[in-house]
Amino acid sequence: MVFNPPLRCKEVETKLGDLFTDMTLLPCGGQGAVFKCNHRPSNQIVALKIYYTNQIQQRTQREIDLMKRINGYSLVSLVESGEIFIRNVKCIFVATRFIKGNVLSEVIKQDKLHVPVVAKCGFDISKAIKLLWAERIVHRDINPKNIMLTDKNTSILIDLGIARHIELDTLTAPGVSWGTQGYLSPEQARAVKQLSYKSDIFGLGITLQECLAGSHPVNHRQDLLLNGGQIRTHTIRDDIPKPIADIIDAMLHYRTYERPKLEDICKTLKIYI
Repeated sequence: MVFNPPLRCKEVETKLGDLFTDMTLLPCGGQGAVFKCNHRPSNQIVALKIYYTNQIQQRTQREIDLMKRINGYSLVSLVESGEIFIRNVKCIFVATRFIKGNVLSEVIKQDKLHVPVVAKCGFDISKAIKLLWAERIVHRDINPKNIMLTDKNTSILIDLGIARHIELDTLTAPGVSWGTQGYLSPEQARAVKQLSYKSDIFGLGITLQECLAGSHPVNHRQDLLLNGGQIRTHTIRDDIPKPIADIIDAMLHYRTYERPKLEDICKTLKIYI
């Protein structure tokens, strides 16, 4: 359940002061309380998340195990994890490298992104999807709120909490779809159990259209996406190179087998970075 009243910095530092200092409360996510602080052992700034007790512990542990196994410049990286008793309740905590930058969704609110920045975002997140799929993992929630844009215009995929591990037993009830409305692939929206990285490619395609348009291309209408009603990328604005427009359109194809491979996406976008 959500911490009520919210956790305070001093309260957390009392419990974890041997590991973390100089805490600042950050806007809370859907899974837990988040703090910016210094990690004593490594002397680096981290984002510390203390998970709410209503989170499925097995899902949280899978997220931690995933971050321990996979390293890449465009994926959030693990620094420390463990358990604490706070308010007489056992909670899992995770500290990840603090990313200097802004959440992509907030950047988009300010203005449309320049084509090279969008191309770099697509390239970086495609690399992250490739790393996940090498472990047979589907992120399932590629959208601007789960991407950080650094001050060097590198995009980093964050929040691996609902990633689907294809080779492990599902933790999702039959008929239930995880993800964010307006970014789900058609097969994801239909709660198809056996997803592939092609579903993440669809979510990335919508995200890139949103970056170019400055707003969601179909106003988060998942019903339009389910029925193949997404817009054509070249209609968003006049300065989009045709190869970029074509590859994004292909990423949004209704049929999974018609969507491009990650290698082809990277090859196309790299030219415009």
